[in-house]
Amino acid sequence: MPRRRRRQLEEDESGQQRRVLEAVNAVGVPIQVQFVAGNYFPQLLTIVYQQLHYSKDFEFADSDEEEAEEEILRRAIRKVYLRAVRICPSVTLQFACSMLSAALQQPPAYLPFQRAEAALRLVYHYGEGLG
Repeated sequence: MPRRRRRQLEEDESGQQRRVLEAVNAVGVPIQVQFVAGNYFPQLLTIVYQQLHYSKDFEFADSDEEEAEEEILRRAIRKVYLRAVRICPSVTLQFACSMLSAALQQPPAYLPFQRAEAALRLVYHYGEGLG
């Protein structure tokens, strides 16, 4: 993901958080929110899977700045996934298997490279996470 797009997403997220806090403060009533990370585990895995997809216009060319940024992002995503594997291996394995199965539903000639490659990465990194 290009640096500019990452910065834009970070600004959007911080703006949303600020607006929520302003709304809560305007009401003047303390709101107690219980955050349970496990409730969002499937969404986390889905986001990791989506972020592992290479864009359709990505070219495996000689090393350049954009490719270097892409690799830095992929390492960060890999670290998140490895933590997920260590925290909840059974759910992570089930997710990886379902993504691989979904990617391989089509005949090889029509197999979407990005989906298949990302699903195979999930399986490969799952093994890393257990080791």
